[in-house]
Amino acid sequence: MAREFDAIVFGASGFTGQYVVEEMAISMEDEGLYKRDNLKWAVAGRNKEKIQKVLNEVAGITKFDWVKQVPIIEAQVDDYPSILEMCKRTRLMITTVGPFRFFGEPIVKACVEAATDYVDVSGEPQFLEGMQLKYYNEAKKKGCYIVSASGWDSIPADMGTTWTKKQFQGDLSGVEIIVDGKSTDEGPMLNFGTWHSAIYGYACANELRPLRQKLYRDILPPPPSKSKHPLQRRPFLTYIDEVKGYCLPFPGCDKTVVRRSEVLKYNTLKERPLYCETYFRIGTIFKAIMLMMVMSVFGVMAKFSAGRYMLKTYPGVFSFGAVSKEGVPRKALERRTFSHTIIAYGWDEKLEDVDRQHEEAPKKKLITRVSGPDPGYIGTSRLLVHAGMTLLFDRSALPAPGVITPGACFRDTYLVDRLAKRDVKFEVLQRF
Repeated sequence: MAREFDAIVFGASGFTGQYVVEEMAISMEDEGLYKRDNLKWAVAGRNKEKIQKVLNEVAGITKFDWVKQVPIIEAQVDDYPSILEMCKRTRLMITTVGPFRFFGEPIVKACVEAATDYVDVSGEPQFLEGMQLKYYNEAKKKGCYIVSASGWDSIPADMGTTWTKKQFQGDLSGVEIIVDGKSTDEGPMLNFGTWHSAIYGYACANELRPLRQKLYRDILPPPPSKSKHPLQRRPFLTYIDEVKGYCLPFPGCDKTVVRRSEVLKYNTLKERPLYCETYFRIGTIFKAIMLMMVMSVFGVMAKFSAGRYMLKTYPGVFSFGAVSKEGVPRKALERRTFSHTIIAYGWDEKLEDVDRQHEEAPKKKLITRVSGPDPGYIGTSRLLVHAGMTLLFDRSALPAPGVITPGACFRDTYLVDRLAKRDVKFEVLQRF
């Protein structure tokens, strides 16, 4: 498409948006990734002065003075004509403007109308699945790619599962994904925007069941036959030897994103789908009990308007200092890392008919890992930017367009190779 810009970063003045702008600048100067002269990009938001301040700060951090001259576009999510006009000017929209349940749909709608590709950092199941249900067919007709969950939620889990499948010689039955992180800093871990999204995710969890029933009926019909040996969920609090620690079920969207990827690949590629369970490593029983108490209080308060008000007004109190309205200091983020350990179970034999089920229980095992820098902002920005660049540069390797998941969209692209150059690693740990 002949457009004024190849990419626009929307929400550039936000906390995550600043790191996205920085990653764009660094990547443009890396000859092993993208040449600056080959990419025309701009930044956008509702306040031109704030965005210019971000560009100046990024120029100071990266030492690339040209960043100060990146074009700025003024647009607001409550002004649809300005959003649509912005989308018509670019081939790709990269957005960090959340919570997405409140601010996401106008951008998706405008991108579909303008036939513009789209990536975001949303980890909100209602938004992710609602947009797929509502815009899948229209995006397919327009020939554009709407790829949400392209940050830490949920590329490590979703692309990690897709990549692990490729390392496995036979058929895979299922994967267990254990999320973990390390930090040498005990300060705030989350910006308020992430906390805000989580509050309404819990508050509106009852929306998911009817939404999913319609999604899997109208858009993602599941396979007609089921495995005779489905992956069993572990006890609520369980010790997983492969990560040497106690684990709890992971409350994020990773499991449902992987499931949608698997059904998409089954329907479009006739690839055998697998089961997925997700956990996060907490370490000790004492930490697990403390966290369960905090999550219980959070879950109850999020169900009521007065409770949501308290959670939003005093995030530091109810998160025990983990959330800050002032953001998280850069030095703290630079001392944090993430890892997703993926335990895959399967068979040596690969059945040609994907609807035919294995008679015996799976006996083969493969352990892989996806790891990288701070998950919330630095790592997420790298994942998001290179997911977007993959839509631009690997066009011939992409599947049919539509509202699709990262694992289904980037399955046959060079995304993993690009991320490796930015310290996000995919590696095989053990084969059994």
